[in-house]
Amino acid sequence: MVPELAASLAELESAHDKICGGVTRMLAALHGGGPRPAAVFARFDAEYGDHARRESELLRGLGTRLDPAQRAAVAAMLREG
Repeated sequence: MVPELAASLAELESAHDKICGGVTRMLAALHGGGPRPAAVFARFDAEYGDHARRESELLRGLGTRLDPAQRAAVAAMLREG
């Protein structure tokens, strides 16, 4: 739909993977199988906060770049997960 956003979307996808990895590391740390939970959480918190800001900016910007049919298609994709 918006090919110039491909790189930004790839970065957001990579950040999602990092966030999931962070949650896994936090669970391991809480169960005694990894580094200190506070250190793991600090890294997760920084990554999540930055990711959430970038994702929000991208989604807000899409509203002005897409026509109504494209916005409906994106909304359907988001609902599907």
